[in-house]
Amino acid sequence: MPRVEFGIIDWDPHNIAYATRCGITIEEIEYVVRSTKDWRVNKKSCSGDVITTGRTEQGRRITVIAVWNPQTHTIRPINAWEAK
Repeated sequence: MPRVEFGIIDWDPHNIAYATRCGITIEEIEYVVRSTKDWRVNKKSCSGDVITTGRTEQGRRITVIAVWNPQTHTIRPINAWEAK
C-alpha cells in the first residue's frame, strides 16, 4: 500500500464532470480523500494510480479512484461511485 500524502486536491471541469457523474458530490469525494489512510495501488490496466473506499460524513460508502503526484503533492480524483 502506498503512503498517499498530498496537500492539494486537483479539480477542473473535466474531472469534476466525470467524478460526479454517478451522483457523488465534490464534498463527499473530498471528505473521503482527506479522511482515508487506506489507499491501494489501482490495477495497471485501469485509469488512475490509487483507489480507496471510505465513508462520507453522512455514512455513505464510496469508492474513489485518483491520480496521485507525490512530487507536486497533489491528488486528482477521476472517478467515484457508491460502494456496495
